[in-house]
Amino acid sequence: MSARPAPSCYDKAVELLARRPHFELELKRKLETRGYPREAIEETLARLRRSGYIDDRETAAGFVSQRLSRGGLGRARLLADLRARGVVHEVAMEAINAAVPEDDLEVAREVARRWRNRGGSDPQALARHLARKGFSSGSIARLLSDAED
Repeated sequence: MSARPAPSCYDKAVELLARRPHFELELKRKLETRGYPREAIEETLARLRRSGYIDDRETAAGFVSQRLSRGGLGRARLLADLRARGVVHEVAMEAINAAVPEDDLEVAREVARRWRNRGGSDPQALARHLARKGFSSGSIARLLSDAED
């Protein structure tokens, strides 16, 4: 029995994209990790861009939508997650602005309500929880202030 030849860089990229959408930098890193030559990677990425198989704007919009559907994340957390995946700031903010209201107080209230329902009661712990979720400091302060009243 003979070993299968390694897939071409393009074939491997398409295989990865078939599993889930990837940002361009994510795909580039995965192909580099698998040892494909830089030239082959650049050609593959250019071909995939031309074909519309990779589009960071579209992928960012889908990513934000998917993350929001799981519940309660603020703008800062979404931005950090997109930037960690190599999305340029402008594209990340475009996707966030299209899906997330500037004032995140109502979403923060819902996250705080769920947190309290799970037994949380310490206001400082709630503030840390909301900060990790990426909510603005203004919304956190207003929410804690409202809770005191």
